[in-house]
Amino acid sequence: GEIAIHLGQPWTWEIGKVTVPGSKNGEWLTVTGEIKKTKGIHAVWLRFCGRQPEMFEVDSLSFSK
Repeated sequence: GEIAIHLGQPWTWEIGKVTVPGSKNGEWLTVTGEIKKTKGIHAVWLRFCGRQPEMFEVDSLSFSK
């Protein structure tokens, strides 16, 4: 599956997307990706995209420079 990252509302400005690979044993994975540079304070929305009703869980989210 994929996680699309949006600002403001889930249907607006996509600033990045991360591909989440499948895990056979249900192991936790760390995935990273690039996002577009932004300014200001915004609500961050994660949109989960995929074909299965239960694709993955997100334990934490962080941003760095």
